Amino acid sequence: MANLIVAVDSHDKFISAVTKDEAHSQRLLHRQVYVLIVNSDVEMLLQRRSLLKTFDPGKWTTSVSGHVDIEDESYFSAAVREVGEELGIVTLDLVSIGNVIAVSYLADQMCGGPSEVFVMLFPSDLIDQESA
Repeated sequence: MANLIVAVDSHDKFISAVTKDEAHSQRLLHRQVYVLIVNSDVEMLLQRRSLLKTFDPGKWTTSVSGHVDIEDESYFSAAVREVGEELGIVTLDLVSIGNVIAVSYLADQMCGGPSEVFVMLFPSDLIDQESA
């Protein structure tokens, strides 16, 4: 079964659990998270989206991003999970810097809704500049 994400109203109140495809095709607002990873040299890790992505393929984006999967998953828990899934980093050292409404449109689809943005400080000496 596909992972379910949290569809919400304009006040970020839970409406239902839906698949990503349902949320996108029905243009339902849904919860998302973004993580900005910054090192001690004040450099930010950016990620280039896969060319296979439906929304914004090949575009640069935040270090980590994703959907809040289930009704009782918090924004923080989703951000921690996404950092682990996308970068293999296990951390709880995320600091929330605020909430935004982030939305992308594509023909008759929409991806977006209430989103919490987090920052994570990552020591410069842990980053291999050759592979960056």
